[in-house]
Amino acid sequence: MEESLRIKKINEILQSEPEQKGINLVLEGMTQKFNAYKIPLEYLVFNQLNGRIGTLIKSYERAHGELNPEVDVDKKVIEKFLLNSNKERNKTTEKDILTYGQLKVGIVTYNGIIIDGNRRSMLLNKIYSEREEHFKAGKDVEWSKYFLAIVLDKTISTDKAKIQELETLIQIGEDSKVDYNPIEKYLKCKDLINITSVDIIAKWMSVDKSKIKEWLSTMEVMDDYLNSLGYSGIYTRLEKKEDQFLFVNSITSAYKNGSSAVLWPYDHEMDVSFLKNICFDYIRADYEGKEFRKIGQKSSGKGYFCNEEIWNKFVERHEKSMDKLFVEEPEKTIDEYAEILPNAELTTILDKRDEDFRTKVIDSFRENMGRAEYELQNKREANEFIVLLTKANDAISSINRENEFYFKSVEACNLISEINKQLWDDKKNFKVQENR
Repeated sequence: MEESLRIKKINEILQSEPEQKGINLVLEGMTQKFNAYKIPLEYLVFNQLNGRIGTLIKSYERAHGELNPEVDVDKKVIEKFLLNSNKERNKTTEKDILTYGQLKVGIVTYNGIIIDGNRRSMLLNKIYSEREEHFKAGKDVEWSKYFLAIVLDKTISTDKAKIQELETLIQIGEDSKVDYNPIEKYLKCKDLINITSVDIIAKWMSVDKSKIKEWLSTMEVMDDYLNSLGYSGIYTRLEKKEDQFLFVNSITSAYKNGSSAVLWPYDHEMDVSFLKNICFDYIRADYEGKEFRKIGQKSSGKGYFCNEEIWNKFVERHEKSMDKLFVEEPEKTIDEYAEILPNAELTTILDKRDEDFRTKVIDSFRENMGRAEYELQNKREANEFIVLLTKANDAISSINRENEFYFKSVEACNLISEINKQLWDDKKNFKVQENR
């Protein structure tokens, strides 16, 4: 239904007796009273900017173009996202609506855009579309073609700040703990900062303003990650990675300002940027979170970046392994994957691309982390020479000398020469007799 006709129909409904009166709603920090009316679902359209499915919508639009909820095809896409956003919760809510009807009043604009209640209206529409099945089961659900809602007047509906305040208070401040993908709050902050201040956003989202600043700076790191892969705007690639990005934001922010935990004169821009990019590689490889933190942990005894020698070796091995894996056989582009998977959705294509990346690098990443951890432990035990010598002796004894490649390895030969030289120099300086 076109907007002009929706406005006309809703205005006609507003002339009738409301279903409920005196409903409290907070606007601009003040409680105001509104009435609620039964509105046919056909007069309403989904809000595609709904915070609950913002990640899915933005990612879909990046791949397919902007969704128009007034178009049936796009409406079905939005309905699908709403239905799949929390399947178990939706099943429970649908069952409750079938048993008790619509208990919670929604909010719509003067022209029929749903501000609060997208999920409930989707479920009502689903129930109504299945009315024949319900009727056969002995249940009349004709009532489900209506949505009970407050209708905001044109002045409020066209005030972007007021609408954003309402959406944020309802969608993020009220029930985010149950319904929301964790990434949604970062996207919400990114959208809101364009129209209001950090202080106001903090008030709307019921958190301290320092938390809003953290979310905004973390969102910048997330965007950097997506841009580095050519995934700009495809926010579904961030799912289940929130903690890693919070960590990267925390350490890079600290190191850019200088940190006493770092025991070498690093470049606050170049070296920190390099740290971030290596972290991005490990995040993409889905490296285990607790282990991953060791790369940049703010501790001279636990973090690789804090120790110059260990960090330089870690970086050198990382670059060497990435060159070995990708210089001769570069990673396929998104377009090349699309040719291999011509009928696949973008999500499937990117899943395949990232999984191939992980499969290719994960063993070298684990080896590099293991060696860095071993070096760091040795550094901590630098004065425990018996411990270190015993470990070295045990490691050398464990070598499989029946491996056909062992005595053909130039790298192994060079390492033995280096070990032999260091130990011979040490032996010449001993002031005690060898105990045979």
